[in-house]
Amino acid sequence: KTYRDLIVWQKAYECTLELYAITKRFPKDEQNGLTAAHGVGYLSNDEQKLLLAKLDEVSRLLQGLRKANKMKGADSSSI
Repeated sequence: KTYRDLIVWQKAYECTLELYAITKRFPKDEQNGLTAAHGVGYLSNDEQKLLLAKLDEVSRLLQGLRKANKMKGADSSSI
């Protein structure tokens, strides 16, 4: 098994691909400005809520993985 088999990696990768797709809609000079994206209308409220929910899920999965590895005595720096 590799890291690509981890559900958390797969979900994080999906989020990354979504972010790339969203930023393609931005004007060239604003493609690195995700923080202001919602305010200028590049992300709808629904898109923003969905993306934040997915990122929250990834965060919770990472926290669970870290906790499980600590319980097993694994070095947390390897996560």
